[in-house]
Amino acid sequence: MPLRQLIQQWSILAWSLHATEDEKAGVNACAIPWADIVIMEGMRTVFEAAGGDAGLHRLAEAWHRRVMADEVVSHAFSHGFHPQHVERLAVYWAEALGGPSTYSDFYGDETSVVRMHSGNGEHDEMDRRAIACFDEALADVGLAEDRPLRQVLHDYFAWTTTTTMSRYHHSADDVPGGLKIPHWSWDGLQE
Repeated sequence: MPLRQLIQQWSILAWSLHATEDEKAGVNACAIPWADIVIMEGMRTVFEAAGGDAGLHRLAEAWHRRVMADEVVSHAFSHGFHPQHVERLAVYWAEALGGPSTYSDFYGDETSVVRMHSGNGEHDEMDRRAIACFDEALADVGLAEDRPLRQVLHDYFAWTTTTTMSRYHHSADDVPGGLKIPHWSWDGLQE
């Protein structure tokens, strides 16, 4: 039996054990609303569900456009940025969300990324607005329609923006060496 079919049967069984008789009445087992979510989570990484490298590149482009248009967030880019910022951001997100290790293999580790974002003082309003731009970018590229995917991507971006990228306010020199890119899945941070 194919894995997808096995997972779908398992999810239907799990639903039937918890559903009330009224919920079960007249329900086509294939129409159980969360059966496909279980299948999606069991079969694909967040990276794959977001469209792989191409999907995350579109998201990085949309987010970059939005932050550059935001009067507060664009300040972070006022001193310039790498000409391949969008491409590097996309492969960073890809690695963090279960895709290939392209960022670590070619561009650097988590330490280098966190150092780029450190030593700038606290910037809570900028962080909030960057997260709002990310949520809008999800809609721009069609990823907001899939509620579980939208939520996991939002949670990832909000977490990384308000924790790892905001941890060292005083100096980039405070960032320890050897940090690895954190990995995020359907269940959140993977330790």
